[in-house]
Formats: sequence, C-alpha cells, structure tokens
Amino acid sequence: MDEDRVTAWHEAGHVVVYLLQGRSLRYVMLRPRGAGRAGFTAVRPCRVDVSSVAVVAHARPLAQARHVLEVTSAAERLHEGVTAADVRLGAYLHGGHDALITEARHAYGLADDQPDLWAEIAQDLVDRH
Repeated sequence: MDEDRVTAWHEAGHVVVYLLQGRSLRYVMLRPRGAGRAGFTAVRPCRVDVSSVAVVAHARPLAQARHVLEVTSAAERLHEGVTAADVRLGAYLHGGHDALITEARHAYGLADDQPDLWAEIAQDLVDRH
C-alpha cells in the first residue's frame, strides 16, 4: 500500500471536516514534520468549540480506513488485519488523536462509558463526502 496515498487520505479526513466547519486552511503537508508524524494540516487560528475539534479528530481515521478498504484487495486487508467494520464507529484506531477526543469528552462532562455524538457526526460527513 502506498504510504503517501494513505497519508493523503488521513489528512483529507481533517481537511473535509475543517472546510465543512467553515475553517480556513493554511496548508496541508504530506511529509513528516516531526518524529512519529506522517502529515500535517494547518488551519488559520480562530476561536472554536472543542466539539468541532473532536469531530475533526474522529474524521481522520474514518477517511483513511475507508480509502484502505476501497483500494486494497481482500487478501491485502486480511494480511493487514483490516475489515469493513474498521470504518464503522468504535472499531477504528484514533492514531494519536485520543487526547483531543478525551479533552472534548471531559470538557462536556461525558463519562468514559457514555457515547459522544462527534464520532457519529464525523462518520456521517465521511460517508457523504
């Protein structure tokens, strides 16, 4: 699987939701900016609600997983351990965005076992775009 393409889809998940939220992009980079980072999406600073940050955090892995499912064979997915369920809520890895989601959950007083709506919003946006 082409890592640059996967990284592009990873960042596209961020970009689509940022644009749908009316945010202005500064740039999108597919090359590492620091250790452990494959790409980066920079937006122009503005005051935002922490819930919009949580939606963006959820959208990235959903878009990336959907792309992987669309471009890989069943044998490749089996080898990588990826299934169609991996693009559904609760089954994907956040890939480093857990802290943002946790911050949003705490800011809104959600208990650890209480579902949040941001994942569902992100899933809907990724499915439609």
